[in-house]
Amino acid sequence: MAVEAMLDELRKRLKGEHLLLADVSDARVAFTVTGPSAREVLAKGTPVDLAPGKFEPGVFCRTRIGQVPVAFWMTEDSEFRLLCFRSLERFVHRWLATAADSGSFPRFL
Repeated sequence: MAVEAMLDELRKRLKGEHLLLADVSDARVAFTVTGPSAREVLAKGTPVDLAPGKFEPGVFCRTRIGQVPVAFWMTEDSEFRLLCFRSLERFVHRWLATAADSGSFPRFL
């Protein structure tokens, strides 16, 4: 059901009740991280154990990546969906692009 239709339906059903309805569907943005190194890209910025056998398709977590709040889950092998606040979209996009860049693996001194 479309958001506006759902809000209209709720208004009708709750007529006479004190309520506040707001469409917040644009509050977050979604990214898809896919490829053979998807785990490694995300592992660069999150404390979640993404090792095979520990984090598998269907597992969902709320955590941080690059020190900003995110949620992500594994949709299938080598594919993750990531959600963050829309206000952080640019930062998270740049962070993911940098983390996915070849040669961006951590260096130890």
